[in-house]
Amino acid sequence: DVSAGLGLHEYPLDRNCRNPRPIHDFAYRWYTGDLHSEPTREGGRAPVIIEAAAGEATIQAVGDVLREIVHVEKVPKEQVAVLLGGSLRTSAIWHHGRFKGGIDLWNANAATRTGETLRLAFDAVPAQPRGTILCDSIRRFKGLDREVVILAELDPDDDRLGPLLYVGASRAREHLV
Repeated sequence: DVSAGLGLHEYPLDRNCRNPRPIHDFAYRWYTGDLHSEPTREGGRAPVIIEAAAGEATIQAVGDVLREIVHVEKVPKEQVAVLLGGSLRTSAIWHHGRFKGGIDLWNANAATRTGETLRLAFDAVPAQPRGTILCDSIRRFKGLDREVVILAELDPDDDRLGPLLYVGASRAREHLV
């Protein structure tokens, strides 16, 4: 670790300023580190869990949730992210791409609906077009956040399920589905 030789000070991040308590408590069920964190925001919405079979049932469930969030709750599309347990290449949701009600998924690094990546450098990634909803893998979205996060295509038999749930759930600032 080169940072050790730079004379930098380490500061533990023991206050969670991103998530309200219900999302924090949900996410931290899967946290395996040794740093105890407390949310600074009480209140907030409880995470919503919707079980759906893989494929068409999941596509339908995600479409229903997106329409509720965008058209009923009036959340701007740019503040919503659909995060996947796997890659865009293997995602039925990404391949579907467009949902009723003018809801289009977008990803700056995807060349087409096949999910093949463009491998763009950070400074070459275009800004998200207005009126689109970001769709990406949980792993690629680590470190980022959105007001509303929808986690989808999580495999209950995946050895990485716990870490994926922790990272994905902790991306939501206000609402987690």
